[in-house]
Amino acid sequence: GRPIVRKEEDDEASPAKQPTIIKKVVDGGASALIGPTGSSQALASLAFTGPAKLLQSTYAFAAEIGDGTKYPYHYQCSYNTNHQGEAAVRHLADTLKLKKIGILQENTAFGEQATIACKEALKRRGLTALSIEVYPINAPDLNSYVSNLRKSGAEGVLAWVANIPNAAMAFNAMHAQKWFPPI
Repeated sequence: GRPIVRKEEDDEASPAKQPTIIKKVVDGGASALIGPTGSSQALASLAFTGPAKLLQSTYAFAAEIGDGTKYPYHYQCSYNTNHQGEAAVRHLADTLKLKKIGILQENTAFGEQATIACKEALKRRGLTALSIEVYPINAPDLNSYVSNLRKSGAEGVLAWVANIPNAAMAFNAMHAQKWFPPI
């Protein structure tokens, strides 16, 4: 019976800004919080919303975020990296029967946890990643990372890229190298 009041705060996709924003939200009397988006940002915010017992739902994929014993006031509303890693490996290894698989990973909590999930899923199948290429989220070009995957002999790529500009850079690099592995 109470109205929902929408109040937006811009975190500029920065984990470092979460403490200030969460303090502002809590001091403003919020009883629930939707956001932030992104695993690194969500993990940073949860460090403050949990102790404040503020109900929160983030759009983030890191499996850790879905741990209800660690974050009892948080609801993860998406498939997490464990689910995604298993599904991606199943497609490349089980469906396509690829054995030579590389990983392209952004350097974020999402990328790190997705890579861990993939390594575990590969291990269960008796496989290991040929190459794991980790790029900074603000990389101006992904050509060298893609080139390293290609040179490793990877026949398929597990790509943990959460934003469109980086995905475009990865695909452009593959196109420039005339390398078109299943992704």
